[in-house]
Amino acid sequence: MASSGMVWKGGVTLTQKIESTQRKAIKTIIGKILIIMDGVSVDTAKYMREFIESVPSSIRPGKIGRVDTGSMQGDVKSKEYYPTGKNSWAVEAGWVDDLRDYYLTQEHGGMAHDLLVGDRKISPMHMLTAGRIYMEIELHKGVKAIR
Repeated sequence: MASSGMVWKGGVTLTQKIESTQRKAIKTIIGKILIIMDGVSVDTAKYMREFIESVPSSIRPGKIGRVDTGSMQGDVKSKEYYPTGKNSWAVEAGWVDDLRDYYLTQEHGGMAHDLLVGDRKISPMHMLTAGRIYMEIELHKGVKAIR
């Protein structure tokens, strides 16, 4: 007789059947979460590109957006989920493949490489911070909606 005192159809104990069912349910939920994570990373990259267009320039008064050549905006990408441990995954959005010093000067503020001392400094853009907040909100919404 099984240790639980009950045997489920097929010779497995009721405990084994419950654990098997739980594992399947957990795998299904994890799969849904990974799909949500991928979608949110794509949406966050789009949000960040739009953010760059909306932040006022601190070098050119009256200019809305920090798009000049488009490279800083064009290099904002997303990265699909990847494992970071046995039961953990991550996604990325931002300058995941190509990060140039100039992008960080725009992000954090400071003197541009082609400005002279006494010229106006670049004010911080804070795109990465805004993107992180956006991503967290969207992930919570997505996970909360799982049925």
